Amino acid sequence: MDAADWTDIEAIFAAALELPPAERPALLHARCRKRLAESDPSDVLARSRVAYAHMQLGNVYQELDQLQKALDHNREGVRMSESLADLDPLHREQFGEQLFALATAEWQAKHAAVACDSYRRALGIVSDLVAAKGLPLTEIERVTARQGELKQSVATKCGS
Repeated sequence: MDAADWTDIEAIFAAALELPPAERPALLHARCRKRLAESDPSDVLARSRVAYAHMQLGNVYQELDQLQKALDHNREGVRMSESLADLDPLHREQFGEQLFALATAEWQAKHAAVACDSYRRALGIVSDLVAAKGLPLTEIERVTARQGELKQSVATKCGS
């Protein structure tokens, strides 16, 4: 995928946001599936973007209170981003973000134990990134803020 492909995907999400909430999933599902099916699944950048698209679809479905679809997309995003996590710090961070999104959806679906596992995994990843200082300076502040959020979620929701 090149910059034009990514622009197309962003346009799909922008178009979905202009629709009433009930109509967004159908548009996103149809257009993203078509677009993403055309990409090369062996391309690391493409796989990273597909994982990101799953996270975004999970967020949309979660906002629409369609939790099973949100969980399905978040789980697929985690699966895909986990396969890329060891490539570099930015892919590792994306994996942490995917886990955070999954944990949030699992918590909303009242799957507390599963949510806490994902919160803890995400916290471990983010904490490792902060400690290793492997991220660009532009990312460190955001990742440190996420670390604080995750610590709070683990403490308040998971009791440790």
